[in-house]
Amino acid sequence: MGSLGLGMMGAAMAIGAVFGSLGVASMQNTSGRSVIQLVGGVGFGVSLIVFAAMPVLPLGLVALLFVDLMSNGYWALNNAMILGSTGPAYYGRVMSIYMLSRSIMPFVALPESALADRIGVQWMMGGVGGLLVLILLGIALLLLGYQRLRAAEQPRQVNPTASV
Repeated sequence: MGSLGLGMMGAAMAIGAVFGSLGVASMQNTSGRSVIQLVGGVGFGVSLIVFAAMPVLPLGLVALLFVDLMSNGYWALNNAMILGSTGPAYYGRVMSIYMLSRSIMPFVALPESALADRIGVQWMMGGVGGLLVLILLGIALLLLGYQRLRAAEQPRQVNPTASV
């Protein structure tokens, strides 16, 4: 599709990113943010797999909209959760470390490109999506800090029979 196709793909991603960010911005301080974050991250991986499987551009554009909706929603919520649990005196330090994940992304492009040349772009993108899903589910199931976060978000049960 040339430059027109690339422009349409960029526009679909931008629309998804705006809606993902606005969705997070409209959230109140809900108790289930870690679950929403997990759904966004896993949704990002699944939407990458779906995008990789799309045979035609119109379906790919719809999939790309969801890729960036989930991706931006995940990143924005992750950022809000990190800053929400950080003291104001440490914002700069914490965000500097957090932004390292963004600065590492260009280094991943070389092995991804080599893999795409070897097995094909669709398989590589689907593999990245699948790997993302596996890593996030592994974190949710195995990382004790994440389990403590989810437990802390659960509303406390009030025992009506307890004496005052």
